[in-house]
Amino acid sequence: MFNKLSGRSDSAADTTTWTAGSKFGDASISDADFNSEIEGSLRAALADFPPEKRAALEAAISNGTLKVQKGSDVEGYNTRTTITYNVGAGGGQGMSTSGYRAPTGAAKEAIDAGNAVGLWTADRGDVYISW
Repeated sequence: MFNKLSGRSDSAADTTTWTAGSKFGDASISDADFNSEIEGSLRAALADFPPEKRAALEAAISNGTLKVQKGSDVEGYNTRTTITYNVGAGGGQGMSTSGYRAPTGAAKEAIDAGNAVGLWTADRGDVYISW
């Protein structure tokens, strides 16, 4: 189920049930607020993209055509992040993650081609973003 990050709603977005990826996350965050959160992450990563792929990603961010799916709904994405919280002897808290498995099939091809990324977010867990 796709969810447009522009904050606009469509029938598929209305049926997506999100689960927070962290006990500190908020799965009920609006698409508009999630858009602001995720755009910062994507813009920070733009330098890692080749120029022609960077332009496509920038255009998708600007015109609202980014699509986000729950990672678990994308065939071949494979990553299912699990967060574990620990309290040390001195009372300090720690967090560890596990669950990365390399993407396969069409999901891998899109990521390798620079047309998609997979991210973990505190508010929505594992997401697959394509443009």
